Amino acid sequence: MGRIFKKRKGFNFRGRPKKVEESPESSIPIPAAPISSSTKKLGNLDESYHLENTNTNLIIDLNVLSSVLEEVVLCHNCVFDGIATFNEGNIIKCNVIERLGIQPGKLCNQAMKEIDEERLRNSIRASLAATKEGRLKRKNHERALEEAILKDDSKRAYAPGLCK
Repeated sequence: MGRIFKKRKGFNFRGRPKKVEESPESSIPIPAAPISSSTKKLGNLDESYHLENTNTNLIIDLNVLSSVLEEVVLCHNCVFDGIATFNEGNIIKCNVIERLGIQPGKLCNQAMKEIDEERLRNSIRASLAATKEGRLKRKNHERALEEAILKDDSKRAYAPGLCK
């Protein structure tokens, strides 16, 4: 006997999502803020253009305002992310995710702490390598000076650092 599939909303009987045809209205972006408040911030856009078709005016308003406001919010969040990551580390990215309206997962804090710890380990490793390289250069330079002094017998008796 075959299985009986329960039909779910938005899915066909095999459990696959239905293909939804997009209407031309769904391609119009929705503004990030209401038009009335955003026109106050950006100035009155009616003065810059005048078309007889009010639908065309509305589409222009929606496109212009949504793109400008979304870019301002995105720029603000990117600047905050860059400065906060430099100051406090990657753990602050969880706050950025919350500001964007996304609830971070359970392991987000742990993953960000591990990234911070790895970054600290890499910086410590790099600083230790730089100091080691400096010590080796200084030692090689001193050794080269000693060898140069030993080759020249006239300076050998009074050369500093030659106690042998």
